[in-house]
Amino acid sequence: MRRKPNIKSYLKRHRRILVILGIALLAYIFIFGGHGLTRILILKKNIRDTEKQTTISSAIRETLISDKHRLESDKVYLERVIRETFGMIKEGEKCTLKVK
Repeated sequence: MRRKPNIKSYLKRHRRILVILGIALLAYIFIFGGHGLTRILILKKNIRDTEKQTTISSAIRETLISDKHRLESDKVYLERVIRETFGMIKEGEKCTLKVK
């Protein structure tokens, strides 16, 4: 006669396999899960990139603010910027073109 399979004896026989599978499942969840290690590393990289971009944007903003104040207060600087940007010349000046 055949014996009826017993759960306790089955678990005893396959304990090592079940422990390995359990550890593998936990490792998968902690590494690749929704709040896992890979997600944390990706978010940290995004934070570093955003902080870098914020620093660059702040520096650009400060430069633009100082240029704005200088354009509002310094007429010589304003004239130079207008001449360089729009290629304007004063009356009586001669214009020379550089051909490459």
